[in-house]
Amino acid sequence: MNAATTTIKLATATVAGAPALGGVWAWPVDLEAYDRTAELTPTEREALAALATRRGRHGHWSTRTVRALARLRTPILDVLTITGASENARCGALAILVAEMHRRQRAVWAWTADEWGDVLCASGRQFTGRYPVPQHCRAQLMALAYLVGPPLDLDALGPFNRLVLARKVFGQPRIDGAIQRVATTLVGWGYREEHAHRTLHAPVCEALLANRSPRLEDLTADHLDALRRRAERKHLRDQLYVLSRALFGLGLTDRPPTKAFRTGPERDPTAGVASGWVAWSRRWLETSTLAPRSRRAHYILLLKAGRWAAHVSDVTHEHPAAVDPAQWTRETAAAYVAAVDRMTVGQWASSRLLGAHRVGKPLSAKSKTHHLAALSAFFRDAHEWGWLPHRFDPRRCFAVPRAMGALLGPNPRVLADDVWAKLLWAGLNLTEADLSHSQGSSVHFYPFSETAE
Repeated sequence: MNAATTTIKLATATVAGAPALGGVWAWPVDLEAYDRTAELTPTEREALAALATRRGRHGHWSTRTVRALARLRTPILDVLTITGASENARCGALAILVAEMHRRQRAVWAWTADEWGDVLCASGRQFTGRYPVPQHCRAQLMALAYLVGPPLDLDALGPFNRLVLARKVFGQPRIDGAIQRVATTLVGWGYREEHAHRTLHAPVCEALLANRSPRLEDLTADHLDALRRRAERKHLRDQLYVLSRALFGLGLTDRPPTKAFRTGPERDPTAGVASGWVAWSRRWLETSTLAPRSRRAHYILLLKAGRWAAHVSDVTHEHPAAVDPAQWTRETAAAYVAAVDRMTVGQWASSRLLGAHRVGKPLSAKSKTHHLAALSAFFRDAHEWGWLPHRFDPRRCFAVPRAMGALLGPNPRVLADDVWAKLLWAGLNLTEADLSHSQGSSVHFYPFSETAE
């Protein structure tokens, strides 16, 4: 079981000598204390070449070599001490840095973010395939790069445990204290403590690492919104939203999080739809008396149907008149119902902002029903208002097929024990005062029986 899936057991109060979790915080490494000259001296080049080409690079360094490379070796060892690297990890990390400094002929201080990314590799598997060292050396090198190098693109390093990195560079007491502080807020809102910790450790570490500070007070609402927009995984975006709400509840940010936004470039929803179809769809949108949210949802599905109509008309030529709603017949409607029945997620959509794990999968029965309902409502209204000739019955032609309807039904969820206990307690303690009654009347809709039979 790795640290990413294990519930964090926070015990900051029992950590001996733990630093204060609030107040002023300084960067763990005093970079000004070292000679950060980028160019190597002739003596350093000679010593690096000797180490990089010999066998057993993890072995003992001679006094002469240690003296020649003191300017390069000392800060590396100091940082690895701060991050808590083991002796084996120190030797492995130092061996890699010696080889890379020799290959690049520049000190680590001069490496760019792209060069650090090349050394760290795009995944742990690629790292172990390139360097003959244990994989845990990569975590130490990542912490070293974070502390002494330029800001890294952590997303380019592939999946790795942000909690481990955050603890190494900021210290475990501070990170665990920050998570505990936010988790306490969520528990007060009704989250289970175990679930709160499991939900928070990824977004808290992501936000603090991106902000290069372990202080929650340094995070802003704009910074968190930017992280959510940049996050590729929906799960992480949802967790960052919860974190944003908690920080606003703690009074650490000046506004609540933006509830929803697109995570990719905006696209014209009418792209790929014939102008005539767009005009009819907009006319229906402006005339329909459905609720605003329902009108908008139907409008998007109408444009999606228009994109399908353009395809079967201009590309496949199966239904040449499909781009004009006035030319739809029972046969065209049947073809669209068949297309919806076989439709996949993302097909005929105006954008590709859906998660990659969903695109290409079959639509759910409920979603298919919404597609048919939108076309049925549009044609029913258009026929009733005299806009289009009555060539077919929309209610019958866009009716949900029996096989599709059989997949619709209740989708019960398993209730947690504590939620079920609350419902049971409420039911056992229900009184007549809890019941609703008619407006302006004291008579309840469902009054208690006076006597038990």
